Amino acid sequence: TNGRGTVFLYGNGGVAYTPQIPKALYHRLSQLRHSSYEHRPAYVSLGSRDRYYCSFHDGSYAFKGPKGLDRELKKAKKQPVSVAFGSTYDTFSVVFADGSWKCGGRAVPAEFESKLGKRRDVHTANLGPEGEWFLKLNNKKMWWGGIHSELEQAIEDLMDSGHQLHFLDFGDDGSYFVSYD
Repeated sequence: TNGRGTVFLYGNGGVAYTPQIPKALYHRLSQLRHSSYEHRPAYVSLGSRDRYYCSFHDGSYAFKGPKGLDRELKKAKKQPVSVAFGSTYDTFSVVFADGSWKCGGRAVPAEFESKLGKRRDVHTANLGPEGEWFLKLNNKKMWWGGIHSELEQAIEDLMDSGHQLHFLDFGDDGSYFVSYD
């Protein structure tokens, strides 16, 4: 989700989405209704300002976003497992299956970048439109920052109740998505 639109991916290759996703992605997904599994989305990341990244089961991808991310994707020649867009158009993070990562842009939060350091065990690295960030390692250790007090309190309440946090995502207008069990 990016706070306005949402894409749902199902294990059987099915996809559902709301009309508020970026127009270019909406058009691409609407053309896939009768396509085979390998041409369907495997991963989608939505950002503010109509930025998105969508990989397909056949190894191809569709993308609109920062030139720096485009360069990193072409240079890496491997599929990302996590793509995020930050508070300025050029700000991004990308994580690959081997735990390596890249980030760039004018507004990468300093604490986020400091936590990433020289790590090669990154699972997820998310950025938000208002400077929010979430980092999860392969060993399940997590950090987050730049979040509103309401979300901080919600996370604290979940953890105090014995729940395990798995994932945070951030959208426009202070919206967020929390995955836990």
